[in-house]
Amino acid sequence: MEGKIFIDRDAQRFRALYAPVKERAAFTYDPLIQKTQLNLSPPSLHDNLSDHVRLYREIRRKKKIDNVQTGLKVIRTLPSILREADWRVTVTLGKRGGITSAFMISEGLSVPETQQ
Repeated sequence: MEGKIFIDRDAQRFRALYAPVKERAAFTYDPLIQKTQLNLSPPSLHDNLSDHVRLYREIRRKKKIDNVQTGLKVIRTLPSILREADWRVTVTLGKRGGITSAFMISEGLSVPETQQ
């Protein structure tokens, strides 16, 4: 039995609507949630920012994100986590609208270098 492939007339008609593969735009990788490692500088007399401002500064520097926010629950746990982790933390960032939210901070550097 020989097989033939029949192409529907609608398929032929709508083929012109789709761009060839070479002309399609490339997909950009931009996940809604990311984990990143941060090495924050400890407070000093010359750098006496609060812990959450210090965290925001490092996120802005490393990820080039303008608007960062954090919930009160995270801000309350931030001082103890930063000091226990010797200022090396992993922060989980999520996007909501045009604002990036740091919604989880964990001790240590728990993200492989290839995923940053």
